[in-house]
Amino acid sequence: MAENIVRGTITDVETGESFEVEHCLFLTDSELTAIVKISEVNSYVHPNQSLQVKVDCLALDSFGFVFQLNINFNPDLIEEREQLLRDLKVDSLFLVKGQYNVMTGESPLIILHDPSYQAVPPEISEVQIRRVFKVNQMEA
Repeated sequence: MAENIVRGTITDVETGESFEVEHCLFLTDSELTAIVKISEVNSYVHPNQSLQVKVDCLALDSFGFVFQLNINFNPDLIEEREQLLRDLKVDSLFLVKGQYNVMTGESPLIILHDPSYQAVPPEISEVQIRRVFKVNQMEA
């Protein structure tokens, strides 16, 4: 188990504040599949020149439960980033699948990292999906 321990320092590039972290990496190959409705898309180029596309969504699981979901893409090439930005428009619907983690804190956050995404299959009505989001989000 000791080989799964990751240690390091995280530095806030804006404030310069640093703190030590220790994390036990425990991969289970568990995946989350959900239909998402995109709320916001942001693109970043970090100081080390790495690329990130961060997508905030509402997600719908197989039981109709609606929850907040963050999706992080880390494309290697500008062209990949541009394709993500062309595809992932606000208010669009997609079926996403990928490995996830849950960040605990004041309000837990579920994050998918570099998932696969595709159009919602045509046999699933977009009108029905939007209605489920509308009705079930009000319950949340």
